Amino acid sequence: MTSRSQSDGAAAPSAPPQGLSAWFIRRPVASVLMAIAVTLLGALAFPALPVAPLPQADFPTIQVSTTFPGASPETMASAVATPLEIAFTGIPGVTEMTSTSALGQTNIIIQFELERDIDVAAQEVQAAFGSLRFVACWRRRRFYRIGGRAG
Repeated sequence: MTSRSQSDGAAAPSAPPQGLSAWFIRRPVASVLMAIAVTLLGALAFPALPVAPLPQADFPTIQVSTTFPGASPETMASAVATPLEIAFTGIPGVTEMTSTSALGQTNIIIQFELERDIDVAAQEVQAAFGSLRFVACWRRRRFYRIGGRAG
């Protein structure tokens, strides 16, 4: 006869749970009611949170307008907007640039990084604009500061 030990697959009894989890294990109805109460309180408090869904960010933005009377939109795009875009691309901190060309007019909007000083950016845009050789044939040029913080 061989003797068998009690360890043939049966797990040893574990110690009863202790601490905070023991309270929730012993009282399942109270645990569910407490979870429902916390969920309801959170749902009621959510609309009162003072968090904006989208933060207000005023990016430094400069608009450059040029006119060349009588030029077609295609000419304005190729002879005016493209050289200006190339010149403005070299300015540090440019994040976005869009241009629109119409009959005798081109508008370029340049957006900079949020931390960028708008006054310094405006000086760099004017310097880049002035560095182009064929600017003399354009009648008017305007620089508009649309948004951003000054130094």
